[in-house]
Amino acid sequence: MKQICLSFFVLLNCISFSQETSQAELIEFVVSQTPTLIEKFEPKEKQFTVSLRTGFNDAVYTNKQALSELNGRQIIKVELVYTTYRKSEKFDQHTLNRKRLSSLFAAVPGILAQGGIDWQIIGQTGCTSPEMGKDFFHGVVITYRPKPSETLAKIEIDFLKQVKEGKVPVHAYDAFLKQELKKADLAKSSDTVPEKEHVFECAEFVQGERARIDFYTRNLRYPPGNNMPQTVVVEFTITKEGKVEGIQFPFIFKENPYTTEVMRFLRTTPEWRPGRLDSMITSSHVQQTIEFTERGSIIPSPLYCYSTAAPPKKEIKIPGIDYSKIRPTNASLAVVQILQRNKWENAALVVDVTGSMAQYSAQTIEYLKNELLNKTNSFQKIAFFNDGNKLADKNKKIGSTGGILISAVTSVDEVLANMIKVMEAGDGGDIPENNIEALLKMQDSCSTCSSLVMIADNYATPRDLSLLMKVTKPVHIIVCSNSSVLNECYLTIAYRTKGSVHFNGKDIANIHTFEDGATVQVLKETYILTNGRFYRKRK
Repeated sequence: MKQICLSFFVLLNCISFSQETSQAELIEFVVSQTPTLIEKFEPKEKQFTVSLRTGFNDAVYTNKQALSELNGRQIIKVELVYTTYRKSEKFDQHTLNRKRLSSLFAAVPGILAQGGIDWQIIGQTGCTSPEMGKDFFHGVVITYRPKPSETLAKIEIDFLKQVKEGKVPVHAYDAFLKQELKKADLAKSSDTVPEKEHVFECAEFVQGERARIDFYTRNLRYPPGNNMPQTVVVEFTITKEGKVEGIQFPFIFKENPYTTEVMRFLRTTPEWRPGRLDSMITSSHVQQTIEFTERGSIIPSPLYCYSTAAPPKKEIKIPGIDYSKIRPTNASLAVVQILQRNKWENAALVVDVTGSMAQYSAQTIEYLKNELLNKTNSFQKIAFFNDGNKLADKNKKIGSTGGILISAVTSVDEVLANMIKVMEAGDGGDIPENNIEALLKMQDSCSTCSSLVMIADNYATPRDLSLLMKVTKPVHIIVCSNSSVLNECYLTIAYRTKGSVHFNGKDIANIHTFEDGATVQVLKETYILTNGRFYRKRK
């Protein structure tokens, strides 16, 4: 019983740094990093990056609004920037850096619960005086993931479909996303640009307006045998070729001698010069009143003209991309390569499809498409999870968050349809996710499976690690990320379930054989096993 309680405590610590000692541990980990030294740091205005300044010698962030807007964001990288200049030998830069981190955590406490963050310290060597220091940047630069949006979701689903159809290569996600976001921004901006004033010139007689009036005067006649006054409203179209077509009498429902005369007259008019809209030739819709008076005279009204064409829109084209010419990288094919390299037999797939996972989901589709085509697929079932089907964060409960769909792996069309269904049903909401709940659902659904393969988000720490003791099958975790820093919680999951971790080209197997105090090197970071949990080791 004591061992179970210890495990529960360890796993809770894996997802929460809310205790004061844990915050202090993270601060010490960050300030102990070896700084990157440069002469002067110039923060660049980039999308999904925010620069938070402090004073030269304080820990107060000046942009409070930007600081508050970071709550709920998935943080990818934090760069702590300072100057190496010291006016007094007693000045302790580490103490000031600790204060700046403490201020950051107080304003954005959610950072403490996130794993896989790339923490960097940058020391500026070019400052030689307090006065000079005012021109140097001090504070933190934070890079984060964009929040899920309806536009982004549509683009990602379109990408999945195009990959499945073979129209876009799976490794072209970044280029596809950038291209489609440009199109979406262009469409949005064109909707908000005020409509310019368009210039319409009505059709006219080739010989001019005087010739038109003369023609009306000479050729319009009273109908034979009729001398009653009559007003006729007529509408007609003058085509781009200058011909009269589509003669109608909107207020007269039965032909009479007067309409017959007007019809005859209009059909005898000579060729017209067509109308123009913004200097472009267009057809014209003309309305006119012809009054047959009791004195026997005929008075035609002026012409009332309207363009029959919509105002021409200035077409702005975004240059197309030949996706076939984009060369794949190891990162852009990481999931496919790991699945091909390991070939887990008699296994089940559990896939995170929350926001920003589409590029990895597409690789899953690509792999299964080829496996099913060659009849070599070894996965019995597949589960997709989205952390609650848009359930309010406050209502998410450990073990019953929901948003999980399980199906057999029989056709790529069915797999993709289910994947999209779960994506459209939810985007994750808050940052932690229900990975373990999804594993347990699959474990119950596929009792004959020998192992579970989870495609997980490096930046999203499972909210339900307290359930991990119920997982009895090995869990092989493909950790997806653009970062070089592994979320250590996935090492802990693999250790506890006798599984493995696969991250940025590195396969970490037999992790369950590690003894307390053992370390594992993952790229530039070292992780140490302490009391059943992995930690990033200070440098």
